[in-house]
Formats: sequence, C-alpha cells, structure tokens
Amino acid sequence: MRLQKLICLLFLTYLTQGCQTDSETKSEPVISFNKDIRPILTEHCTGCHGGVSKQAGVSFVYQKEAYARGHSGRLTIKPGDPDGSELIARLETQDISLRMPYNAPPLSEEKIQKLKLWIKQGAKWEKHWAFKKPVKTELPAKMGKTGHPIDQFVEHSLQAQNLQMNPRADKYRQLRRLSLDLIGMPPSLAEIEDFISDNTATAYEKQVDRLLASPHFGERWAAMWLDLARYADSQGYTRDEYRASWPYRDWVIKAFNQNLPYDQFVIKQLAGDLLPNKSMQDLIATSFHRQTPVNSEGGTDDEEFRVIAVMDRVATTWQAINGITMECVQCHSHPYDPIEHEEYYQSLAFFNTTRDADRRHDGPHLLIADDKKMQNKAFDWQIRLNELENVALAQTHKLNNSVNDWTKLPIVKALTDDKTALQDEIFGLKKRLETLDPDKQKYPLMYAKRDLKKREAMLAQLNAANYQPEPMQVVNGEFNHKNTFSAKTRLILTTQALEQKQSVSAIKLSALPLNEKKARHTPEFSVSLDHIDIYKVSKNGQAEKLIIKDFMSLQGESIGDQLRRLAEGNNIGAANGLYSHRLFSPIESIAVFAEPVQLTAGESFEVVIKQYQYRNLNEGMPSELHRFRIAVSSDTGLIEYAKSPERSQLITEYQQVSQQLKPVKGTQLPIMQAQDDYNQRGTALFSRGNFLAKQGPLLKPSTPAIFPSLAEQQKVDRLALANWFFQKEQPLTARVAVNHFWQQLFGRGLVSTVGDFGSSGELPSHPELLDYLALTFQNDYQWDIKKLLKLMVMSETYRQSSDASAADIQQDPQNIWLSRAKKRRLTAEMVRDQALLSSELFNPEMFGKPVMPPQPEGIWGRMGRVIKDWQSAEGKNRYRRAIYTFIKRAYIYPSFLTFDMETREISHGKRIATNTPLQALVTLNDPVYVEASNALGGLLQKDYLANKNIEQTLQQAFLKVTSRPPTPDELSELKQTWLALLQTAEQDQTLAFSQIGTLLFNLDSALTR
Repeated sequence: MRLQKLICLLFLTYLTQGCQTDSETKSEPVISFNKDIRPILTEHCTGCHGGVSKQAGVSFVYQKEAYARGHSGRLTIKPGDPDGSELIARLETQDISLRMPYNAPPLSEEKIQKLKLWIKQGAKWEKHWAFKKPVKTELPAKMGKTGHPIDQFVEHSLQAQNLQMNPRADKYRQLRRLSLDLIGMPPSLAEIEDFISDNTATAYEKQVDRLLASPHFGERWAAMWLDLARYADSQGYTRDEYRASWPYRDWVIKAFNQNLPYDQFVIKQLAGDLLPNKSMQDLIATSFHRQTPVNSEGGTDDEEFRVIAVMDRVATTWQAINGITMECVQCHSHPYDPIEHEEYYQSLAFFNTTRDADRRHDGPHLLIADDKKMQNKAFDWQIRLNELENVALAQTHKLNNSVNDWTKLPIVKALTDDKTALQDEIFGLKKRLETLDPDKQKYPLMYAKRDLKKREAMLAQLNAANYQPEPMQVVNGEFNHKNTFSAKTRLILTTQALEQKQSVSAIKLSALPLNEKKARHTPEFSVSLDHIDIYKVSKNGQAEKLIIKDFMSLQGESIGDQLRRLAEGNNIGAANGLYSHRLFSPIESIAVFAEPVQLTAGESFEVVIKQYQYRNLNEGMPSELHRFRIAVSSDTGLIEYAKSPERSQLITEYQQVSQQLKPVKGTQLPIMQAQDDYNQRGTALFSRGNFLAKQGPLLKPSTPAIFPSLAEQQKVDRLALANWFFQKEQPLTARVAVNHFWQQLFGRGLVSTVGDFGSSGELPSHPELLDYLALTFQNDYQWDIKKLLKLMVMSETYRQSSDASAADIQQDPQNIWLSRAKKRRLTAEMVRDQALLSSELFNPEMFGKPVMPPQPEGIWGRMGRVIKDWQSAEGKNRYRRAIYTFIKRAYIYPSFLTFDMETREISHGKRIATNTPLQALVTLNDPVYVEASNALGGLLQKDYLANKNIEQTLQQAFLKVTSRPPTPDELSELKQTWLALLQTAEQDQTLAFSQIGTLLFNLDSALTR
C-alpha cells in the first residue's frame, strides 16, 4: 500500500514538473535567426565583423566563424549558454572600451534579450531565407468572398494585423488603374463607356484580356526593363557620343508583346550570341549588355574602362535577375552575405571573354539593313562571314598542331630603321597629294602639305646626321626590347645562320607579351605590324625576297581582315594578321612560301617589319612591338593546304560574301560576341578591387557556393550561366522576377528592396505569397509573363479602393499589409503620354529611331560628333510615345528627369518618387504640355460650339483626362474657373479653353492612378 502511494506521488510530481516546463516554454517566445537575429547582426555588427573586416577575428556572416573563438580566446557564441558567450559579455559590459557596438550607442535591452534568448534556445543558425529554395505552402483558409490565391494570403496577413481589406474601387478608377498599369496609357472615352455599360460578371476580365493583347502593352513594360538594362541612345562619359541602340529597345517591346517566356527573354539577352542556330533577333537581344558606357575620350585607358564595363555587367546581371548586390564583392568578401571575394571574380570570368574593348567604334556590331526586305539576307551574310572566319581559324590551328617539326630559329640581330620608314611615309604623302581635289578637299590637302613639309624636314635632319639603323635588344634568340623606340619605324630581324642544309616550307611569326604570365589577366599594350617581307640572306650578305603564298593567322581578332587582304591579293605582306588591340597572349601567324625554300649552311632569314601605325587601334596612341619570335618548319603539308582548292574557295567565298554585304546601308547595333576559343582573356582576383593589382591563379567561371551548382555541361560560358539562372533549384530568379512585376502594379515590392534580396535587404512582407507566386510563375505558368500579370490584376487586393482612414494610415503608413490600394503618381513617360492622348495629338507609330520632342535650347552642354545637338522633331514625330524619346545619358530629357526617370548610367530596379515644384513648372510650361493644353482647349471649344452646354463640355473634358466624371463640387468649381478665365481673357474662348486644358493636366486626379 505504501509502495502504491509512493508510485502515485512520483507520477503526480512528474506530471506537475511536465506542466510547469510546458508552461514556461509557452511563455518564452521562439526566436528565429532569420526574422529576429540576423537583422540585429546586420545592422549593428557585420560592418566590423563581416566580409569586409573581421575585427578581433570575429565574423557573423558564416556560422562556423560566428561560433568560433575570437582574439579574446572565448567562444563568440556558445549555443545554450548566453553567459559563456563573448558576444553577450561585450554587449552588456559597462567598460566603454570593451562594449560593443564599438564607438556607437549601446544595443537596446530588447535586442540584447533577444540575442540571449536565441543563444539559450540553442543558437540555431538558419540559411538566409532568399538562399533557400521556394516552398509552395498550402493556401490559407478562405476568409472573404473571393477564392483568389493572392487574396487568401493577403487576408490572412491582414487578420494578423487586425486590419481589413478595402472594398473595390469604383469601375472608373478600376479601369484607369488597370489601363495605366498594363499599357501605360489611360482609357479612351469609348473604352470607359464600354466598361461602365457592361454589367456582366466578366466585364473586368474582358478589359484585362484586351489590354494584355494591346500592342501598347510592350511599350509600357519595356519602360520597366529598360531601366534595368540601363538603356540609352548614347555611350556615356564625357564625350557621350551617339549609339544606335534603338533596335534593342524595339526587341524588348516586341518580346513583351509576343509574350516571350521570361526564361527565354533573359537567356537571349545574356547569351543570344552563343545559342545554336541563333537568329538575328537573338543577336539583337545581346545588346542588353552592350548598354554599358564607353569612354572614347582621348588619353583614357581602354582596358580600364573595358574592365569597368565587365564589372557593370556582373552587377547588373546579379541584381536585375537575382536581387544580389554582387558589386559589394569587388574589393572584398560580401559585408553581409556569404559570398567570397574570389567568387566575385569567378562570376566575372563569365563576362570577361567578349570581343568589345571600350573602343571608339563601339564594336562588335550587327548590321541591320534599313531595307526590311534585305535584313534577313544581310544577317545571313554576316553569319556566313563569321562561319568562314571560324573555319579558317580552326583549320589553321589544326594544321599548326599537326606540324611536329616547328623549330625556333634564333634572332641574332635586330635593327630599327627610322630613315627608310620616313622615306616611305613621304612617298605615300606625295601620292596622296596627287589624288586630293583642291576645291572639294581643301582641309585634307592643307594637312597633307603640312605633314609632308614636316617629314621632309625630319628626313633632312637624319641625312645631315649621317643616320644609320640602330641596334635593338635581343635576348635568348628573341627580339626583346623593353625600352620605347620610334613609333613609326622599320624593323629588321636577322636569324642565326643555318649550320646545315635545310628545306623550309613556312615560318611562324609570333608577337609576344614581355610578361606572358601576367598578360593573361593584365594585357600589355597594342601591337600592329602593317607589313612583313621575308628574305633569304646568303653567306655574302646578298638578300633575296621570298614569295609568300599565304598568311594564316592563329588568332580571331585579325582573321577577317586577313582573309579580306588575301582575297585582294595585291599586298600579301599586309595580310600578315599580326595585330591586337591588347596583347594578353602571343599572337601568331604562319607565313607559307609558294615553294619550299632551300637554304645551305651559312644562310639565314631576314624578316623586315613595317610598323607604320596605319591602324589606329588606340585613338592616336602608337602600337609598339617589344618581343618577337621566329620558328620554321619543313612540313610540305603547309604548302599543300595553302595551294588547296579548299583554302582558295574559302578565301574566294569570303570575298564574295563581303562584296555582297558592302553596299548594304543600315544601323550598326553593338552586340555581344565571344572571343574565339583559342585566344581568351584570363581572369584573376583583383587585390582590393584594383584592376592593376591582380593576384593568385587564373580563375575558372563559376557561381557562388551558396547557390546550387552549375549543371554538368561541356562548356562553362555565358550560355551556361544564363541557363543556370533557370534551373529548378535556383532560389531567386522567379522570386525576383515576380517582385519586379508586383512592384510595378502595387507600388511596393513584396520585398521592398527590389535590388537586394540579401541579408541587408528587407524581409518579404508576405513570404508565403512571394514563394507561391514564384513557383506558380516558374512551374505552372512556365514563365508566362502575361499569365502572371493577369493573376495579379484579377485579385481583389489589386482592385480595392485607395481610400484610407486616419487609423489605417497610422497603423500601416506604408501600406505594407495591403489593406488598400496605393495611390501613386504617374511615371515620367505616363504623364507625357496621357497629355498627348487626351489632346488627340498622340502619334501611335511604333518602333524605329529615337525622336527628339521639343525641349529648351542649350540643354546639351557638349556638342556631339555624330548628332551634334538636339534637333526638335517636326510634324507627327513631336508627339511620339515617350518610350521613343532620345535618351542622352549626360543630358536626360528634362521633363523625364524632373519626373524621376533614372539617368541610365547603371541599372535601376526602382525609381524614387519625388514631389517638387519643378514638376508643376514642367506641366505648366514645357512646350509639349503647352501644345497639348492648346490642342485640348481646341477640342473643348469645338465641342462647346456644337452643344452650347458648358457643363457637358467640361464634364467630358474632366472624364477624358482623369478617366472619371467630376463630382458636383468639382464640376461647379471647373465651371466657375472657366467663367473667370473667360472674363480675364476678354471673352476669348480659345484662350480660356486652353487654360482649362492646362488646369486639367495639373489636377492631382490627372497625375495619379
């Protein structure tokens, strides 16, 4: 009996203890690292203890480092033991020399308690939410009348905040909002009447479908994407010269109108040039990453600004597509996210092997024929030329690798002959003077005479000084001259005499960097050899010029020029193919003789190089050869190939296709084009982001370790990266895309920091909704943009009224929880387009070259070279849609800038709305709005003269501009204003109605949606 009592007592004690523990647990909130702790660390700690700086050996970016020992010797965070954690000790100490945050106000008690409780609960570390794959949760229970998935998520959040969703806006406001959001323009009177009179259940959906099918849909959404693409019609920087970018803008519009799936939309822009069977449209799409600025100012380093452009491409790609601030990793590891410094440069390696190089001509280009009937032919010809170049290059490399007897022939003497170079230049100037017309070419004639006089004086000085060719440095059998010498000179390189009889079929000529290893990532300056002759020199010094049958370049940069010169056939020495804008690897060309050259013992070769600066590779800065090597081969297969029908047909076809393309007039659009596989730049880590101070081994392209790995594939290039963004496991692409579109419709992203989904960005307001939309977009809709937008605009969340009580505004001033629609001012483009549309001045013509609507004189502070100054358009072009307005980076169209359009130097995912008096001055005084007001006034006057009813005229005018009828008070005020204006204008109806037009365009209801 006593035993039974003891057992019962122990059991009751156990139950009591269990209840107490459970009660204590319930009273103690569970702390989430991502929601509660990471924001504290990001705000207060990682600036000194993160990727940039690990003060005292402590970092809070990586779990392993956060749980390790700092310089104090104690564990920074000891899970389960707040008192044993150095973090807590440093936060609570009263010694200000030890207290953290250092030299900053102490952490609030609330935040310290959160940190202590988190550590007590085990300090469970969580991967940042954005780096985890989206999870599609079950829809919350239906709370209202709607079963729309967006509404179910939103209503669930509103209930938690003790808020309620607003009722629907009236039909007028719904249609205005929908029309402006989907096509960027307000509805017409006929469209308003049609919707208001349609009382069917599908009336709203009909309008949605109509607007999604409108050709103006693409124009509206292109405006969003062109901000991300930093699109402009000029190159940027000081000179800010014209760039023919408009075909890319048109491609974006068409892509949205054709509802190109988002994955294809992005892949084509990142790597359309690498797609198999690429089309003209695929190449046009790659101009996305040719929107980077080009610095064509004299004296700038092309390589420096090429690297800046590549870095911009890295930043734009990651921010626009994945919401990652990758530019933060240029100089050090990411301050807040687990992305290492080296990983940035692995990402940069994807973009570091393109042919563009910040050159003034802005190449490479795609020629788009002005004659639309010729566009496909011109494209096919360009593709064929590219194919022939690749065939020639591949065949030459195959042939070169098959030769097993390449033998270095040491150079024993090198001379520079400035006198002969000067004589050749004088001869050329005299020949040119004979061709110049004194009447039509006055200035070229004047400059040529001046240059001739100057050169003849220089020659006289050389003769007077009894000039002789000067010796240059030879090291280890190579020409190797580190010092500068005459930019225009004739180099004579003599090889070692042969020790025995030899037959030579070809000579391989190599121009090399002085430091080959360093040049792979930090290229040396340009090399340009304008002409090469090869001589056989006998024992007694007699030189015999050898007949060269063919030159075969081993590098892609010069292959096209070489094939063209070989086809011309009148100057074989100029077809040597030895030039490069920047020397990052040896450039080589094989000179194949017409017949094997027989040399006896004691005979040698002499290679004569003309470095005359015929090619302007560096905007006037000279190219210089500093290192040169010669090798010979006896393989007769080289001569056989040079004489083969295959080689002859290739050169002939190249000439024929070139001649077909030559007369075609069109637009030269800058596009992306990869370097050939045999000659690609290397990428190394930049020490502290300095492109002149690289360190470590060359890096292979790769993605950061926090993300899923690249899929297995043969080639890791831009196309591989573009496809990787759309792998199923990729956590961010769909989320970021959905957020961009959501922000455009609702005024605020589900993640408000649209370009930063990392630790320093804002947490999503509705995480489950974001993931639901992302996975729906990716899996169910297969990246269908129009389906996604329709899903959003069909929700009650989108259709609700923007009315808000003082209590609602106080509780949720930013409308984070979506209890109402957000009232927003129209974008710069919409403000202009609405004025033109309402005044019936609007020109609906789509696509084509940018136009220049009226703007005040003297805006351009620097004249252009191609387009010298703003030339205000005449006729209908004055009234084209805003998307077609000329965008000059240095001097943005003033009214756009005033209404918060970005300047397009860098990518922008969000325009920061402002409210300034300057905006009113634009809509009151800008020529476009004055003309629109006058035109609208004319329409009102015509209507008034027809119906003699001023209230009806004013009511229709108000409806036309604001998309809703005026209230009785508004109509009364408008009528009284008209009467007052009429009296002031001495009964001049034209002036009074024009001023009414101005008034309407400046109403808050007209400038908002």
